[in-house]
Amino acid sequence: MKPFIILHAYDNMKRDFKLLEVNNMRYFWTLLWTFLLVQMLTYVSSAMLGVGFDFVAATILSIFATILILLLPVLLPNEPADDQGHH
Repeated sequence: MKPFIILHAYDNMKRDFKLLEVNNMRYFWTLLWTFLLVQMLTYVSSAMLGVGFDFVAATILSIFATILILLLPVLLPNEPADDQGHH
């Protein structure tokens, strides 16, 4: 094989790996921030209600919230709405 083809394939492999790394980091940071914010919200809410803080329930809630946050862009339409209903 020619050296150009090998270098081109190597560059494509590096680019694909970086894209994969960026996508995985997006999921990690979403999970981390959702986990922290839901834990804080659960702690403050339980303190205001006068009940005990439940770490496991807050963790399960943060996982469900993360899944919802990651699914919303997939479920929402990407194209703009029609102007037919506007007067």
